[in-house]
Amino acid sequence: FYILEQDWPSAIYKNFMRAIDAMAANDADSKSAVGARAPPGLWRNCYDSKWLRTLKDHERRALRIVDEDYDFSIDPEEHD
Repeated sequence: FYILEQDWPSAIYKNFMRAIDAMAANDADSKSAVGARAPPGLWRNCYDSKWLRTLKDHERRALRIVDEDYDFSIDPEEHD
């Protein structure tokens, strides 16, 4: 499978998603999806803060960002 690099996700969210992906597969190619649409309704630490600052007010409101940080802790031993 492919990993699409996008502008909107935060580093912690990317690392979390890659850790989950790594549990499912060992090999992945990386491609870029510049300008890909960010999914709405995620926690604030899922979005890259630098990317958020580039948005207009209505674009940011449309994301319906959850005003809390998500706990991205993963215990690999739970998934063995």
